[in-house]
Amino acid sequence: MTGSTTFSSPFIGLSGSSNGISGDVVLSFAQREYTVTPSASGAWSWQAGQCSQALSNGTYSVSVQAVASDGSSVTASTNITVAASAEYMRIHYYRRDGNYQGWGVHLWGQAIPSSVVTSWASPKAFDCSADGWVEYWVPLSDVNQAFNFIVHQGDNKNTPDDLVLLPSTFGRDVFIVQSDPTLYGTLAEALVAAENVGNASASLDLTQVAVGDTQSALPAGWADSAAFIEIYVRGYQDSDGDGNGDLAGLTQRLPYLADLGVKGIWLMPITESSDNDHGYAVSNYRDIEDDYGDLSDFQTLLHEAHQLGIGIIMDYVMNHSSSANPLYLDAVSASDNPKRDWYNFASTDLGWGPWGNGWRATASGDYYYSPFSPTMPDFNLRNQAVVDFHLNNLRYWLNMGVDGFRFDAVGVLFEAADGSVTINHPDNHPLLAQVRAVVEGYDNRYMVCEAPDGPTLYATDASC
Repeated sequence: MTGSTTFSSPFIGLSGSSNGISGDVVLSFAQREYTVTPSASGAWSWQAGQCSQALSNGTYSVSVQAVASDGSSVTASTNITVAASAEYMRIHYYRRDGNYQGWGVHLWGQAIPSSVVTSWASPKAFDCSADGWVEYWVPLSDVNQAFNFIVHQGDNKNTPDDLVLLPSTFGRDVFIVQSDPTLYGTLAEALVAAENVGNASASLDLTQVAVGDTQSALPAGWADSAAFIEIYVRGYQDSDGDGNGDLAGLTQRLPYLADLGVKGIWLMPITESSDNDHGYAVSNYRDIEDDYGDLSDFQTLLHEAHQLGIGIIMDYVMNHSSSANPLYLDAVSASDNPKRDWYNFASTDLGWGPWGNGWRATASGDYYYSPFSPTMPDFNLRNQAVVDFHLNNLRYWLNMGVDGFRFDAVGVLFEAADGSVTINHPDNHPLLAQVRAVVEGYDNRYMVCEAPDGPTLYATDASC
């Protein structure tokens, strides 16, 4: 038997020569047996590839048994030592097609030894497979530090952005599902996501919403001369000591704001988002960001604000969603997925956008349009189903009593197919007119649009 007798990995490899041997070679160690067929030259090798074949640190006796060409039994033995890292982070990765050829993980950060840091061109290959998943065993040098990683195949990334882990708080196993940027902490959670690849949007409320109560709780014309304040909820008032501002904290501050003369509050996005920061990467348009509270907290805020004569307008992002939005996860999962045309895809890099190239590569090698960020893909607003989705969302919040909306990025809702117009396309205005009709179907409501590249174009009855 040849090769190293001391291994720095739990996944060992053994090799040797079987000249004069007839048939297979049987390896025995760690109470396991493996049968290996030598090549025509007599050389043989065995490499651990199943996750159950990982060895703990220690010394093992390896026995090699074979049958000589004269029929006699041949036995040899040696000792091997496994001296691997004391601690590992196991990254479990799932692809629906089961094809992991070429998929590696790019690693960097303070939690891992410098010898483990990879380059983009030479990612770490997976160490083992089990039950349709593969695992990357990442040695840790400081569990109190973080490390970053991207699972990719060449330039095809599993998710648009890199992922970050702090081992001391997360644990030693993380589960990653095809195209999903969520870090799952348990196999049970990940299996649900894996089962839903291609049908993740079934978790969303996509029902049609009819017009409900259209009456306003505020005086007529409240917004005409109102003093508005823009509030970033996360950075405003923390009610429970977790370090994040929340809706309950804002509700506590309403009397103070009323004393200042505030009559309108513009809330930066409060719907569920994947960025856990500014909120413009929306992952669920009909739910509240977990860090901020829940729908009952929002309803309390509305009621208390209205009691004080204060209107609440929400920031609404119609142009794009989060790449973690289940609608996008479905769209990117396969070219024939029913949600595919809810976003903009191309087989090649079209190379255009409002601020440089807005086309990004997917894990399958095609491209999606996402000019703001790789994590914020643009909706295909030429698809009426997408428009109806947004109009239903607006009615959902208006029925709850919201007093209006600030619409984000309305100057880039549409682009010319050849990229010749990417800002202030004429088609923006008819869509905004539809939006305005929905908002004005409710009494005493207010809307404003963000259009820094041509505000006067949108300040008409035919637009915003």
